[in-house]
This record gives sequence, C-alpha cells and structure tokens, in this order.
Amino acid sequence: MFSIELTESSSCNTLIRNFFSQISVKTISFEKLFPSIFEYVQEEIVNKTVNCTLILKYPINISYQKQFLKAFIEYLEKQNSTVADCVFDAFGRLVALPYPSSNFCYTYHLIAKNENSGCIPLILLKENINIISEGTTGLKVWQASQMLAEWVLQNPTYVENRKILELGSGIGLTGLIVSNLAKPSKYILTDCHPTVLSVLSDNVKLNTNMKPEDCDVINVYSLVNPTSIEVKELFWEKTNTDSCKTYGAVDLIFAADVVYDSDIFQPLLNTVKIFLLNGTKEAIFACTERNTETLKCFWNACDLQGLKIEFLQPPEPQHLYWQSDIPIVLAKIKLSDE
Repeated sequence: MFSIELTESSSCNTLIRNFFSQISVKTISFEKLFPSIFEYVQEEIVNKTVNCTLILKYPINISYQKQFLKAFIEYLEKQNSTVADCVFDAFGRLVALPYPSSNFCYTYHLIAKNENSGCIPLILLKENINIISEGTTGLKVWQASQMLAEWVLQNPTYVENRKILELGSGIGLTGLIVSNLAKPSKYILTDCHPTVLSVLSDNVKLNTNMKPEDCDVINVYSLVNPTSIEVKELFWEKTNTDSCKTYGAVDLIFAADVVYDSDIFQPLLNTVKIFLLNGTKEAIFACTERNTETLKCFWNACDLQGLKIEFLQPPEPQHLYWQSDIPIVLAKIKLSDE
C-alpha cells in the first residue's frame, strides 16, 4: 500500500495533505499556516509535494500543481520573503512540460487525514479529469464512494470475513480501501463499460501486491492481507438467477453513486433483488442527493420491488476527506419479508 511521509511541522503537514488531496488552491491559507517562512522550509514543502518521488512517477493534474506553486510563490512575494531557487526550478519544470496527450492523471486518497507525524497510507488511482468521458461517469471518483468507504472504516466488523459484491465500482476507490484496511474474505468489483473495467483493473494492480502478468482486463485476482479481490464485467440488464450463481455465495452488496438516472432503476434493482433472493443478506447504497425527485423515485422503485429501506447515519469524515456541500444518503436495502 502506498504512503507519504510527513514532516515534524504540523503546518507543513497540513499543506502536504491539501496538495495530495487537491484541495482548491483558493481555500489554502498560506498566511495562517506560515506567518513567516525560511528557505529550508520552502525546500521541504517542494520536496514533499511537486518534487515528491511518488508525484513524479504518478503525477496529479499538472494544472493543479502549477496553480499550487503559483499561489505559493505569490504568497512568498507578498511576504517579501526570498523565494528559494528550488521553488522557481520546480515551477519552471512544470511550465515547460508539454500539454498532456491524455485526459488521465492520478489522484491520491489519504487515509487517517489527521495524522501529524510518520506516514499516511493512501490509495492511488488513475482517473479521468473529465466528469463524463466516453459516455460514462465511471472514470472519476465521486463523494459517495468516499463516504461508503469511511462508513466501513468506522464499522470494520460489519465486513469482516464477508464476501462483498460492488455494483458500478467505477475506478475502484471503495473496494480498494475496504480490501486494504478492513478484512472481507473477498471483494468483487464490477462494472460494464470496457474502459472503466480497464482502468479499474489498472488501479487494482497499482494498489495491490499483484504482478501484471497474473491478470487480464476482465478477471483480476489478488491477495491483499487476507482479502481476495476480483474485477468482473456485470451487465445489470443481463442479470438472472443463473448468472447470479456464478458469483458463488455473496454476503453483501455495496453500491455508491449509481442512483442518478431513473432509466437504470429497473435493471439495477432487479440485480439487487436477484442476489437477495439467492442468499445475499443486504445491500448498502450511498447516494449523492443531486436531485431530490430522482432519489425519491428510487426509493419508490425499491418499494415496488418489495424491498425494505433502512436509512443509516452518514459518518463524519475521520479517515477520509470529501466535499460535503452536497448531502449524501446512506441506506441499507433488504427484502421486505425479512
């Protein structure tokens, strides 16, 4: 599992976490963090952010890196501080980079974000910078997947020694966090879009002890701690009892940010119900409330399918960070007759 090393300075560590989490540069208060700043501190900041070995190998959005350093330089000049050569050198290197030929970059998802010393573990993901790409929203991380992962980290015994099937896994954040830091017996990540599956497989390889030759695009097997991870293609429209049985006994279903289009409610809930009828205990859905009516229609569709909804208390961020400007609903879905 990847990690970043912190410094002895809590102010530096706050800035490092902000950088890796790609917090909006406009919200970073350099003045509060560093009322005064020496050149050796500037060097430490540069070496722990844009010049970090991990960032050089797996770069976050170059545009963000340039914005970050530009804001840092502007703060230093405003303070009449001498800007260290390493800061200008790093900025010059970024400016000189050619325009990216791909829309993909890497995002870092820090865990235990309030740590102020030692190392912070993280999940590293290949992600598309566009909200919608190739006709799918599955190439980006969404807030609900972070909240669902946070809920599991705060309730680890819920998944211990259980086999989990995730619907619409996207690029894999929830599954990789749960697999690395909780102890399910097996975690199956599923999606239907070929590019999403390819990126999902890349991210599983990146964050596990797996060798590339041990897997292919659709079927990925790995062992993380005691957890087996598998990536599979799953079309909700094609799910039936026979296809359900090919997954073996599944204890739990997870789904994050898959409730956004009423046209998919029928196949989605049909898939959930088939697994519930074949021994799965329950499903946990994390739903971003972008449109109240859409979400209301989904709960009504659950009722029409004979499914019972139990709303859960959304967790406060303890291990992960996500933007909380849009409400996220967490719900447990079971068969009504249970």
